[in-house]
Amino acid sequence: MNDKELVYEVFRLDDWRCVVCGSNLKNNLYAQRAHVLSQGKRMRKRYGNEVIDNTSQQFATCSLECNKKLSIGYAYPLLMDRIAELTRQNKREEILEIVLKHIQEKEKGV
Repeated sequence: MNDKELVYEVFRLDDWRCVVCGSNLKNNLYAQRAHVLSQGKRMRKRYGNEVIDNTSQQFATCSLECNKKLSIGYAYPLLMDRIAELTRQNKREEILEIVLKHIQEKEKGV
């Protein structure tokens, strides 16, 4: 699958809605496919391409702001490992549930 097809697939899986704020993406020029685990060399070395490129850990977002909220940073290694494990099992809904809870906790300052 090429990159455009992957973006379309992720948007389709998320019903053309931002998973963070719920915005409709159909006419949104800023809509993006966000990776929970980033695509950088460090993540690829740690988890491998099969995890980083898996659509189970990619979600539709309406903006760079929502994209940044969805990304799990290096400060959370145990959470990153859990996301990678669930990605290998293709447990997309569980990943989203965990990540949205993480976003809420960060916004509350927990």
